[in-house]
Amino acid sequence: MPIVRFAEMKKKSTDKDTATTLLALKGKIYVDHLLLRAEQRAEICKIYESSGAISTEYSTDDPTSQAAAHLKLVELGLDNKSREALESQWSIRWLTNWSITKGNDEWKRTLFQCICGYDSHARQKQDDLQDNSYIKDSKPWQQHVPYPQTGCIAHVEITECVGDGCITRIAGITTHNEACMTATLERIPTIPLHEHIYEVALEQLENGASLTAVQERNQQMIGSKLYRGIQRPPMYNTLSSLLTIPPSTGS
Repeated sequence: MPIVRFAEMKKKSTDKDTATTLLALKGKIYVDHLLLRAEQRAEICKIYESSGAISTEYSTDDPTSQAAAHLKLVELGLDNKSREALESQWSIRWLTNWSITKGNDEWKRTLFQCICGYDSHARQKQDDLQDNSYIKDSKPWQQHVPYPQTGCIAHVEITECVGDGCITRIAGITTHNEACMTATLERIPTIPLHEHIYEVALEQLENGASLTAVQERNQQMIGSKLYRGIQRPPMYNTLSSLLTIPPSTGS
């Protein structure tokens, strides 16, 4: 990841620069690192102008404050466990870390973007600007992220201590658009079968259940959200599809 340096804002600006300036004044959330379409960036600018974003600071010395911070991350799907989950809908767009004094705990600021807002053309343009070669890829990139592009503008910046996990600030736009809330995976990543789905299916097969019975119970548990550790319901359908076993061809 290239080193990020903060530049001074200039008077003459584009919509992108205006949004970045507004965010900088409200806690220096650098939305220029988000991969967005022009209309998404304009929408973000309007929300910050109307103070529609959140920016909450938390005390490292107050257990109640820290508990509230961690509960907020769980709500957003950005606690440590959720960040590592296969079905996570967040992508890191920017990261910086530092230590106040030598030997002290390391701190970091991480900017997350909802994958449903990721724009592959913006990524291609960004890469072309960073590419020093004379040959550019003129063919438009195809979208390869697992979730569809719904125009979601959700993004969250978290300031936290690497060592003990203390949270000092959560900021950004945390509301997903309606299409994002119902989005399902369009591309199946290379993933292992979730352990609880495997356990339930194996128990059924050991007791003589048919594949049809296994799949029916799987769908029932999906509908009732009974699988443990699966954070996002749309992921269930993809995981359950892995239960499909091809018929034996015999010998």
